[in-house]
Amino acid sequence: MKVLRNKQHRGYTPLFDEHLDPVNQINGDYKEGYYIGIEVPENDPNLEKLLYGPNVWPTADILTGWRETMEKYHREALLVVFGSLVLLPRILDLRSSEELVARARVEFVSGGSSQSGFARASACIWFWT
Repeated sequence: MKVLRNKQHRGYTPLFDEHLDPVNQINGDYKEGYYIGIEVPENDPNLEKLLYGPNVWPTADILTGWRETMEKYHREALLVVFGSLVLLPRILDLRSSEELVARARVEFVSGGSSQSGFARASACIWFWT
């Protein structure tokens, strides 16, 4: 099966394909992935935006039901995210999700070793202000 990712980073990445820490990594990452997003047609005017574009799917004769399963999973994951954006401000006693974003800030913490074949971890930590 060859469904390699497109220039919008949608599709399959094989084992060792990603080098997230090339300075400290000998081989690529010991992982494979399949990346999808909201389906966007090839002629969409916003196609040049990063991570915005059509998904890459294997043909149904290779993986029957794959596309339908992944699209359902993606829809349901988005419902969880959007539901969380509605509930979280209420749980934190805020007036709106805008207030939630205004009070949160992100810091990236790097660390770990890539000798194991995995890129150094970049943890995204939300600090409440």
